[in-house]
Amino acid sequence: MALNQTTENESGVVVAYWKVSGLNLSFIGKRGFITVTGFLTEDARLADKDQITLKQVKIEPEKFDTYFSDELMAATNPKDLAYKYIKENNEFFMDSTDALEAGEPIPSVPVKSSIALILDLVHENQNTINMLLGV
Repeated sequence: MALNQTTENESGVVVAYWKVSGLNLSFIGKRGFITVTGFLTEDARLADKDQITLKQVKIEPEKFDTYFSDELMAATNPKDLAYKYIKENNEFFMDSTDALEAGEPIPSVPVKSSIALILDLVHENQNTINMLLGV
């Protein structure tokens, strides 16, 4: 996983692709930092081009267990937890979109069948249908 979020750095270079590159946690102190590396594009990262910038996101102690409890760490990839934290708690990344990486599976999303959608529309518009049919 990675994030798409476009910005311009202090040198005027556009940065559009962000990847969690480090996660430093203190389970005793209930705090930590997430390092997010910015690249020009995903293609630049895949071509092993240098990063353009880094962002350090501080993990607040009062939010630590919500995102990095022992149970969550045992059941979930820590990088996924880091992405969730930065998207929900860092102003810069709140509007970012997920970027799948090469070979990464597309997440499954429950989709209503076409028939179910048609039946819902018929049910919602039954009065109009009856009027048009003269029933």
